[in-house]
Amino acid sequence: MGAKAEQTTRVYVYIKVHGDTTGWQENGDGWFTIGYVDVPSSELPAAPSYSGDYPNVNVTKYFDALVRHNDNKDMDFDFNEVDWTDHWDGDLRYGVHKADGASGYADEAPNGTDTWHLDGSYTIQEKTYSLTVTYKFDEDCAANADESLLPKTHVQDGLKFGDSYNVVSPSIKGYVADPSAVSGQMANKDVSREVVYHRDANGNNIPDCQEDRYSVTYLPGEHGAFREQTTENILTGMPTPEFVGNKTGEDGWKFDGWNPAVSDTVTQDVTYTAKWKQTKFTVTYDLNGGLIPGDNTQVKFECAKDAITPKPAADPIKWGFTFNGWSPEVAPTVTADVTYTAQWEAFKYHLVIAADTTNSVYDGNERSGALADLKNIEGIGYAVEARAKEDGKIFYITGYEPKIAKNDDSYGTAIDAGTYTVIPVKTGADVKVYDENGKLYSGKHPYEISVQAGEHVIKPRTVTITADSAEKEFDGAALTAPGWKVSEAAEGTGLVGSDKVAAVKVAGSQTYPGSSANVPSDAVMETGKASNYKFEYVNGILRVTDRAAKYVINAAAPDATYTYDGAQKTAEGVSFDQLTFDGKTYTVTGLTSKASGTDAGEYAASITGTATVWDGETNVTEQFQVNTTDTGKLTIKPRPVTFTSGTATKVYDGEALTARSWTANEPTEAAPDEGLLASDAGKIVAVYRSGITLPGTVKNEFGIDSNPYEALDNYDVTLVPGTLTVIAQSIDPKDPAEPDPEDPSKPVYKGVTVEAPANVVYDGDEHKGEPVVKSGDKTLAKGVDYELSYEGQDVVNAGEVTVAVRGIGGYAGEVETTYQIIPRRVSLSSASASKPYDGTALTRPNVSIGGDGFVAGEATARATGSVTEVVEGDVTNTIEIVPGAKFEKGNYSITRTEGTLRILASGENDVTIDGINGLDGRGIVKTYDGQTVAVVAEAAVRENSTVEYSVDGGAWTAQQPTFLNADTYEVAVRATNPNYETVEKAVTVVVNRAPVTVAAAAASKTAGAADPALTATVSGMVNGEPASLISYTVARAAGELVGSYQIVPTGLAIQGNYAVTYVPATLTISAAPVVPPTVTPVVPTAPVVTPAAVTPAPTPPAPAAPAPAAAPAAAAPAPAAEPIEDDARPPRPLSARRWPRPRRSRTRRLPWAPSTSRTAGSTG
Repeated sequence: MGAKAEQTTRVYVYIKVHGDTTGWQENGDGWFTIGYVDVPSSELPAAPSYSGDYPNVNVTKYFDALVRHNDNKDMDFDFNEVDWTDHWDGDLRYGVHKADGASGYADEAPNGTDTWHLDGSYTIQEKTYSLTVTYKFDEDCAANADESLLPKTHVQDGLKFGDSYNVVSPSIKGYVADPSAVSGQMANKDVSREVVYHRDANGNNIPDCQEDRYSVTYLPGEHGAFREQTTENILTGMPTPEFVGNKTGEDGWKFDGWNPAVSDTVTQDVTYTAKWKQTKFTVTYDLNGGLIPGDNTQVKFECAKDAITPKPAADPIKWGFTFNGWSPEVAPTVTADVTYTAQWEAFKYHLVIAADTTNSVYDGNERSGALADLKNIEGIGYAVEARAKEDGKIFYITGYEPKIAKNDDSYGTAIDAGTYTVIPVKTGADVKVYDENGKLYSGKHPYEISVQAGEHVIKPRTVTITADSAEKEFDGAALTAPGWKVSEAAEGTGLVGSDKVAAVKVAGSQTYPGSSANVPSDAVMETGKASNYKFEYVNGILRVTDRAAKYVINAAAPDATYTYDGAQKTAEGVSFDQLTFDGKTYTVTGLTSKASGTDAGEYAASITGTATVWDGETNVTEQFQVNTTDTGKLTIKPRPVTFTSGTATKVYDGEALTARSWTANEPTEAAPDEGLLASDAGKIVAVYRSGITLPGTVKNEFGIDSNPYEALDNYDVTLVPGTLTVIAQSIDPKDPAEPDPEDPSKPVYKGVTVEAPANVVYDGDEHKGEPVVKSGDKTLAKGVDYELSYEGQDVVNAGEVTVAVRGIGGYAGEVETTYQIIPRRVSLSSASASKPYDGTALTRPNVSIGGDGFVAGEATARATGSVTEVVEGDVTNTIEIVPGAKFEKGNYSITRTEGTLRILASGENDVTIDGINGLDGRGIVKTYDGQTVAVVAEAAVRENSTVEYSVDGGAWTAQQPTFLNADTYEVAVRATNPNYETVEKAVTVVVNRAPVTVAAAAASKTAGAADPALTATVSGMVNGEPASLISYTVARAAGELVGSYQIVPTGLAIQGNYAVTYVPATLTISAAPVVPPTVTPVVPTAPVVTPAAVTPAPTPPAPAAPAPAAAPAAAAPAPAAEPIEDDARPPRPLSARRWPRPRRSRTRRLPWAPSTSRTAGSTG
């Protein structure tokens, strides 16, 4: 086994800095935190004092292991210049001494913790430093540069610590400096900086060696005659290289620029292609069989682009044909090669037969239109005269007649009114053409006859329709006359044949005296078509006269009933016995009736004004007689209101509970005529008589009056007393957190917490763990607020113990909590051994007992393994437990690691490894404790044997390996001896992480208050390691309602050498104490009646008559009300409606009873 590591003590190091402290960070106590160093505990006094002087303690020799604090870790100073000696400087203590806490290390050494400090005094000597800036060319990006271009080295002396500097790097044409300026703040030493120049040919401040390079290519394109040209290795932003040489093209083509247009600078690989435009074109005229006198059959011209198009000297000619122009049409200018072809038409006469434009009136007969230029020619008869378009020669044509064109491309006649197209159509006879002399045409030129359409319009026939007339006396109904008749027809008008009108729309109505037109329109045919006719309408006359006997209407003022609402009410409006006559309903205006009032009571109404009768918006008063009567009444009823005194409930706290408040029902949408009006609320006063201290319930008796007293006359008052309830406080979280309205006696849980007793390890003694019971920040007292019971529980042996906590006194309920008597952990391991055969038994009877060990006298252990002869395999060194009288297996958790025994044959060696305790027999297992564990082995044949070790496959070494941190390590052990075969064994070293618990602390608050600080404690740290090594946060479940919320610490489960378990706690939010509002009665200024003397009585007396009113006193203050003692009775009980009062008088008022409190058991 390796030697046990020496204990260390942490010493915190601080200095007091004198001089310029720029850059230093003070810790708030006037000192500067430097760090800490762990010093062997043996070098520090065993019992230090705060003012002790320890000049012989040398901490600085351990400064190589000093752990710097973040605040000033970057401050570079000479520790040897600090005065660390023990001395006083005024009120300041220097050197090694004991202190309270450690500034800057509050997590591991808070105030109240004894700590060791080393405090020193450091005076900063003001020094100056130099800044040196050197310049050079980059070896790669500025190779072969002219070194003479470099600036001279820049040196700046006399700079102090913290001074700012800024040196702009000089520019060199064609190069870029990195950095462009050297800047910063001086450290407390000389500073050297370097500037490197890189080639920058394109001047964009980017080193050329860091930029891409591109190529530019020029192509000849179609019709080009020069060679392709390419330039490569061009930097971005450099000017685009120009094309070198002549840009020649094919004959007739001229260079017309590049595609795309050439960019000024190069930003990518790019290709430019030459564009060309044509410079010569050919215009050809193809005569198409014709000729131009003196010319060929084809004419060609050579032209420049955009020249005016040349034409032949004359139009071409062709026998028997007429020249009709060129195809395509000749363009004004030349833009391309083009051919124009002559167009020809054979010569002939063109004759036209046209239909005439005529009209008629619909008469039921067929129509077909007429031909134009139809003449009666002697010797021919009727024929159409036509003139040739070519020379005006006259021809006469027969064999055509006019016809109406149909929609189906046929021809015929028309009957109905409308506009029709007339087409000349061939008759059954042959078409004949005569010359101007009336002779059949026999000329040498052919002819072509075409027809031209005309038009025939059949106009609609006029028909006259007249509406009927009517007359009657006014009856409120509309007068109408829907009849009509068709007038007799004049020449060319009227219905034709069997055509007949079926219906005519007649629109006319006259309701009031007077006359209006009865208008006919929209005739509908029974037979025949309406479109064949043009209807003309003649109006009739509708006339209404005044009534001889007028209608009679009787008017009356209505009654109205309201409930008092503080606003003025009116009985307003007029009712009528009849407004409908002969099925028509009328309205009457001009009459009003009104009675008004605000307070409860009755008010008269009457009718005024002049009546006007309306039919809609028409005044028809002349047709009516309106009679009025003076009747009507306005009634305002008192308003029902219920007053309720305050109800209060709280959990017992030893103070009297009162509720000096009242409420009244208010108007609602469902009951708008009930409840106290807001405008009257300030006029109400109340008197209270009840209070309660101990658990129980009493009525909150009270009385109601108003000031001024008349205000209450507008109400019908009902009094309902509230209740005052004090509830016992429960310690059981399962009880409700709020009072149960159905069972006020049920205890209420307000956040009492019961912290379980700590677990203990079995040690043979009795352990009655006591829980901690708290209500908020108050710790309850055993025997006063609660009692404990361990009935039926084994409080000695290992197992779970349940303790019952019962509330007493002001507390109720019962809860159980548990704790564990944990079995003792005992680890037993027997040794392994081997030796060469010597005829004697090999034994290792001793057993290593670890863990918690056995309780004294309860048990021990021994190893019984033994071997004498050489046998195949190893013999187990079996462990046997030797129990005592009180030993019980359940009180222990025992693990065995049994070694092996072996007798070596001649020439055989072996390796034995100490400390094997793994259950598999090949491992050394421990839990991290801050101490190292070593692997120690020895050879069975010690003479000339060498034992070596290899960790995790590493190199072999004779040094025994040691392990500190939690992990798994594979160790190989071998024994070499020139006289024996090499023996090798393996062992696994397992350092398990130490268990650590982060336990949240329970907390509580009242609803509405801010959360208390949420904290947790870390337990299980080993070897004095600080809790600050464990990182965690504490938060709680969201919510602000009364109840319990989990406080949860969270963090990584594995942190360094520790396995962390997080234990939640509970935040209890209890109801805030209810503070009832205080209502102060308004004391009247009028004299009051003094009540009779109060006599306590077991039962309420009958109501006493009020005392007679005293004579009014001149402006005397009201006498003080007589107090009512606890459990006393008032001179008369409260009314169900309000306080008993005498008959209304402005000088006689009831006394105001004072408020009193009541204790448990009182009545009222």
